[in-house]
Amino acid sequence: MVVHPSQVLSTQTQQSSTPASLTNEQMLAIVWETMKHLTDRRRFERYQAVALMLQRVHYAEIGGIIRRSVTTVCKYIQTYRAGGLPALDLQHSPGRPHRLTEEQEQQVASVVTFKTPQDVGFPANMNWTSPLVRDYIKDTFEVTYSDRGTRGLLYRLGFSCTRPTYTLAKADPAKQAAFRAEFEVVKQQLIDGHIDRILFEDESMIGDYQATYRTWFPKGQQKQIPTYGKHWGDKLLGILDYETGEVYCEHEEQYTAVEFLRFLNTVVARYAGEKLVIVLDNARIHHAKLIQPFSKNIGIT
Repeated sequence: MVVHPSQVLSTQTQQSSTPASLTNEQMLAIVWETMKHLTDRRRFERYQAVALMLQRVHYAEIGGIIRRSVTTVCKYIQTYRAGGLPALDLQHSPGRPHRLTEEQEQQVASVVTFKTPQDVGFPANMNWTSPLVRDYIKDTFEVTYSDRGTRGLLYRLGFSCTRPTYTLAKADPAKQAAFRAEFEVVKQQLIDGHIDRILFEDESMIGDYQATYRTWFPKGQQKQIPTYGKHWGDKLLGILDYETGEVYCEHEEQYTAVEFLRFLNTVVARYAGEKLVIVLDNARIHHAKLIQPFSKNIGIT
């Protein structure tokens, strides 16, 4: 009796749990027909092992063909004999159950996003590292994670390890907008040749910035740490030429009006004979009484 593969396949669908009810030839026809439509490599591999077994190929040879151990081949065949071809289909594995509840995970995400380690009782530290997150989870929920497991949790919650940036805690959007409008006027003066240079002056310090270390934060975002400009470190005074990008700076032991005035005189001498506009921020030394006579002789804004 000759059985068409499509007919056998229909029969097998109804009797898939009893492959022994069909002859080897019928089952082989079913397997070959099914394999024509498989796109999953691992599923194809299991069906291939069964097909070879139905052709009475030794298990060791099957293992060599599909590049699996004899133990794995035996497992495939046993699965097939117990449940037919459907038993060979790969089932989705839900993986390990989450160790924290959904509410606990959201609490971890909220704490890492909106609070610093110091805010929740850790020693002075601005940034979240995976060991600190691990310790927070253990202290709060009495659940122990490995460092690798903590990183996996953070990745799953949508975090990445990035470097934070500082942002002005007292920035005034209205004043910022006013400055941008005024600066457009100054730029036009530069374009028209009424002034020779626009110089941005500022002070900088090489200090101990904890926030320069990486921290965990939601992917695609950068943590911002309010700063008031009070840090210890080495001090520099410098200017940036708006048009050329040239930078000039000098080292000082401290920031006072005396050092600032000395630096301004150096700048004027550096660009002798040119009309300068020097843009400053609102630092106290920029408005000191010692500076006032100088400000009247040069365009400082």
